Amino acid sequence: MMKSRKGDISITTIIVAAVGLVVLIVLIAIFTGRIRLFGDTYDTSTTGVKGSTCNAQPGGGYCLSKTATTGCSSGRNLQDSPTGGGTWIDCATSEGCCVGTA
Repeated sequence: MMKSRKGDISITTIIVAAVGLVVLIVLIAIFTGRIRLFGDTYDTSTTGVKGSTCNAQPGGGYCLSKTATTGCSSGRNLQDSPTGGGTWIDCATSEGCCVGTA
């Protein structure tokens, strides 16, 4: 018969603690900017890829069908894609973004 010692820690407890520590370190690194998951194209101020969120355009943009007969409201132009290429992440693929002409 084996005696139980109160100070013993099982190997499972040690492994779980080590994995938890690694996860904590990775999360801290991600949230402090030490690890870039999206490279330099991620912009937290628009919560998306830099320059490709239609609604975050200066003056507020809105999505409109590229084949719409009425077009954008006065003082706005329909852009098929963001400056620098890519797509509008908050518009359908058949839509462009009406942005101000400031």
